[in-house]
Amino acid sequence: MTSLVYASHANNIDERKISDILEKARANNAKLDVSGVLLFNSAYFLQCLEGSRESVNELYQKILNDDRHSAPLILDYRSISERDYSQWSMGYIGESVRFENEVLRFSNSRRFQPYQMAGDGARAFLKAVASSCA
Repeated sequence: MTSLVYASHANNIDERKISDILEKARANNAKLDVSGVLLFNSAYFLQCLEGSRESVNELYQKILNDDRHSAPLILDYRSISERDYSQWSMGYIGESVRFENEVLRFSNSRRFQPYQMAGDGARAFLKAVASSCA
């Protein structure tokens, strides 16, 4: 299995569009046996996808061509023996979730700037925030 963590700038996204993204992602990911979590804070997406290498790569290719994302950047890509988000075809961490403490713990800034996070830090940050939401 493979896990990919990426960041991208969100382009003109509102709650209605997020609902649409999540609905489609959950249906599609379930068919592909992909799990993961999406964090959205108006400016950025930070997402982890887990599944077969083929499925994860296919989904990332779609993200690269999706005009709701700009400047996607892979922060971490690795083989994994077990999933961190097996309970979610696509978990969601929205703007209402407070994660300032985790930002300070896993980055060099007080502001959430996923492009500045190292791969291990981004992965650990998502896991910590997701576990506080579950």
